[in-house]
Amino acid sequence: MLFLKLIENLSFFADFSTEEKQKLLETDSYFATYQDGEYLIREGDEDRSLFILMDGQVQVTMNDRPNAPLATLQRESVFGEIAFLTRGKRSANVIAHGVAKVFKLDGDLFQRLPPEMQTKIQSRLIHLLVNRLEKHNHQLTGHNHIALTPE
Repeated sequence: MLFLKLIENLSFFADFSTEEKQKLLETDSYFATYQDGEYLIREGDEDRSLFILMDGQVQVTMNDRPNAPLATLQRESVFGEIAFLTRGKRSANVIAHGVAKVFKLDGDLFQRLPPEMQTKIQSRLIHLLVNRLEKHNHQLTGHNHIALTPE
């Protein structure tokens, strides 16, 4: 029941039907809790999991600058999407900053979802990546007048 309430409040799953959300709750393997300082992702690993932060915070670091976080991600942040989609190596570390609860979807579990759910997840990730790219392009060019939709 707790996970259903959490998943219903995540904008990532706004387009999912109640039945599809319940499908995600059929197994608790989609949910993980990480303690302060615990790695969710390690730079260089070939893990193919997608994460959505449900509660808490995580920090993004790189091996060559471990004490200089690149970002602190908050609730509803999506991360790990590049390796999830491309099957490439992880480009950064993601470390729990306090207790962090996540929805975690690895490639094998993704392949077992119904095709329409796979398509919804892929579409949501494409939307998220396009928004990030537009935001970064506008930051680089100094044009900050565009309104981007939230991730």
